Amino acid sequence: MNTKNKILYLITLPEAGGAQTYVLDLAVALKNDFDITVASSGKNTDWLPVKLRSAQITWYPLAWVKRSIDPIKDIRAIFEIRRLIKKIDPDIIHLNSSKISILGSLAALGLGKKTIYTAHGWVFLEPLPTYIKKIYLWAEKLSAKHKNKVICVSEYDRAAARVNKFPMDKLITIHNGINLSQNKETTSETKDKFLHIYPLPRTNYIVGSIANLYPTKNLPALVTSATNIIQKNKDIIFTVIGDGPEKNNLENQILDKGLDGKFFLLGSVPNAKQYLPAWNIFVLPSVKEGLPYTLLEAMAVGLPIVATRVGGIFEILEFYPQTHYRLVEPNDTTSLTNAISELLTQTPLDIKLLTRVREQIDIKNMINSTREIYLK
Repeated sequence: MNTKNKILYLITLPEAGGAQTYVLDLAVALKNDFDITVASSGKNTDWLPVKLRSAQITWYPLAWVKRSIDPIKDIRAIFEIRRLIKKIDPDIIHLNSSKISILGSLAALGLGKKTIYTAHGWVFLEPLPTYIKKIYLWAEKLSAKHKNKVICVSEYDRAAARVNKFPMDKLITIHNGINLSQNKETTSETKDKFLHIYPLPRTNYIVGSIANLYPTKNLPALVTSATNIIQKNKDIIFTVIGDGPEKNNLENQILDKGLDGKFFLLGSVPNAKQYLPAWNIFVLPSVKEGLPYTLLEAMAVGLPIVATRVGGIFEILEFYPQTHYRLVEPNDTTSLTNAISELLTQTPLDIKLLTRVREQIDIKNMINSTREIYLK
């Protein structure tokens, strides 16, 4: 007889990303303690369903769940989610991403389920039209009344919720963590592999980023900085791993700046973090973040880091030696250029410092804290 409590994870999109990694990590780590089911939009060949299937975790497709606001589809999605909740009969519903947090909360009304929501960065903090931000803020505050606990991935996001008068007794901060399996390849081996697979020009310096090509990642700022840096140093290339709706705009900007052959958009890459040791610097020029997994992955291999002072980035970099990171204001391309130039020749962390950093960002901290919330 199965006596495990049931958890239903709901997330909007099935693509590779921070929120999806979070759901996958929790589901895999806790599948022996709980009866786990995951549901999202998409098809069974998408990144998240494939990963879940390999871990023998059940996934359900949600046909009407979409990222954009669409009143007709959203109403259908609410009833679709409600049917799934009744079918699975979970003890806990764990919502992830703003859109499904709202839809899932409404779908669960009156069903007597415990509901937890992880806010992977608030949508009302994104650079969106004011009326859209107000809609999301209103919907988040309204649906928060029907949630038992709201997990913020940074104190920054928790403070933003407090300022906007969310129910404080429901808010808790749990920083993201990552699996710290060792990469057995050396830095030189990884670099040779990276330059060969794509293929890319052989060079002494590689500036890299891993980011979905969304406006919030602000990659045009990196293209502008690359233009300024390459004018002074030809022995350098810029690479971005990720895909998304901004791809065409970025490709046009790269051509306009004359960076063809110097700035490469590599698209989606399975297990992208394996190539981090090949880079000299990791750069994240976002205008909005929660607590990005890619930053944690760069820290885990000791890379010099340049990032913007947004979301929970400062909170996690406080564990990092000041010699190995620079924080700049979003959209300040001059500071971004200078920071990259300053750290270009900095070597990765030595093993002693790296060990300390890895202890702070280990996934065990996140898993244990989340398990405690489930059990309570």
